[in-house]
Amino acid sequence: MCKLKSTIIISLYCISSSFLINLNSNLNFAYAGARIHDYETTRLKSTAGTGVASVLMEESSVLNPAPIAFFNVSSFYVQKTNIKYGESNVTIADSSNSSSSSQTSSLSSSSPSAKDDSSSWAVTVSDAKSGVKGSVSYQKQEEWFDQRKRFNVALASNVGKTSSLGFMYRRTTDKISDDGQNYSEKNYNQMVIGSMYALNENFTVGMLVVDPFKSKIDDNRAFLGLQFMLTNVLTLIADVGSDYNQNLANRFVYKGAVQINFFSDLYLRAGFFNDKGLNELGNGVGIGWVSPRLLLEAAMKNTEFKYSDEEMHNYTLNKPKNMREIAFSISYRF
Repeated sequence: MCKLKSTIIISLYCISSSFLINLNSNLNFAYAGARIHDYETTRLKSTAGTGVASVLMEESSVLNPAPIAFFNVSSFYVQKTNIKYGESNVTIADSSNSSSSSQTSSLSSSSPSAKDDSSSWAVTVSDAKSGVKGSVSYQKQEEWFDQRKRFNVALASNVGKTSSLGFMYRRTTDKISDDGQNYSEKNYNQMVIGSMYALNENFTVGMLVVDPFKSKIDDNRAFLGLQFMLTNVLTLIADVGSDYNQNLANRFVYKGAVQINFFSDLYLRAGFFNDKGLNELGNGVGIGWVSPRLLLEAAMKNTEFKYSDEEMHNYTLNKPKNMREIAFSISYRF
């Protein structure tokens, strides 16, 4: 037991040290420019991102790192996501001068978007058989003209019979563009801290703190999640959160989802979300087939963007007003 605790402490120390070495250089370029989203597994897309309190394995590499401590298997996970964009609305400021004040006009465009689709993929390897339980994940994303490459390392350990604590290190490279030709590249490191507590076999609580060292604006968030198995067939899931550095009400996020179990190995899921901080709302739906070794998931998530007046005035190209994500994944456990 002492050897296990020492190994966990040393591993967490190495990750934290690597993070802190690069932190000073990253604090200076914190920015809010891109709307590229954090990667979600297919299962998370089916619940519209809800799942901070869900006991999930592959999701420990992209959401709450703590739940993997409750598993005792290893897995290899692959996911592909395709994105389609809807029409865009554009607001144009009239620069002509008048005796009173300048005027602003609104223009709605029904022409095809400057970019019609995007795609992304991820690979995750998880190991929960050894003393230190964790996962390694690599994600490559494309949203509109923006691109992201992210490498995640997550570690977790039980801190009691019914609770766990996890840490995740994220190394990200973002390439941001408004026209698909001129790009601005940023590299940054982040830490994610998560915990989970099971009140009983039917009720779990999860907590999550994202980017506590403030490496990137708009990523400094905290979440509380609940999951309650109402019956053997129906499970209710909910998450709430906000940016802890700003007015909580103005940046409030809430999500909800249901999971229905059919024939013991088939799951139907649906969820919704409303993110006031990013001015987004949407829903998701999906289905999953779970066997002892093989897991297959398919999901669709719809997101509607609500741009602020400032954002609309600054855009030089049409931006999508919504997007639809179609995701498929396969996981093999051994």
